[in-house]
Amino acid sequence: MEIIKAAVYSTILFQYSAVMGMVAWALFPILLGTQLLTRKGFKKMYMESFQNGVKTDSMLTEQIQAMTTIKATGSEDILRFRWEKETLKGLTLDRKLQMRSTTVNGVIGILCSGIRTASTWISFSMLLDGKLTLGQLMAVGMYMDQLMGPISSIAGLFTQWQELKVSFDRLGRVLLAE
Repeated sequence: MEIIKAAVYSTILFQYSAVMGMVAWALFPILLGTQLLTRKGFKKMYMESFQNGVKTDSMLTEQIQAMTTIKATGSEDILRFRWEKETLKGLTLDRKLQMRSTTVNGVIGILCSGIRTASTWISFSMLLDGKLTLGQLMAVGMYMDQLMGPISSIAGLFTQWQELKVSFDRLGRVLLAE
């Protein structure tokens, strides 16, 4: 749906001015490059986070199943500390992943703001040159704002796509193992 919105708004912008349409589409290669540069790092972090979650859950399950043995040997503190260490490692990985995601989204937001600023500058220049009327200037600004929403959503979908790919990869490995 977001791709359709972006296509409609960019087509409208091209109707007003080819330059404005090109400014809007200049953001797509930049966003694609940003996503390609961060893709491997995200995949690695998602895999580490998933592996840590599996290890933590496995430790907890094993400790619950062996509760009588653990109590009889008096090793509950040792095992609890191991589990807490793995849980803390998982929380740290999740925090790093969230920080990286926030950073990438912040960079994308800055890029969108830069494109908005450039489009405003170009539209005012076109207004002063007589290539746009005041009404067209207002319309171009509104359509540009409407276009940035779907573009930002599409960029966010790339990040979610990486997480989904890792989940399906792990699910495939589990199904092949059985």
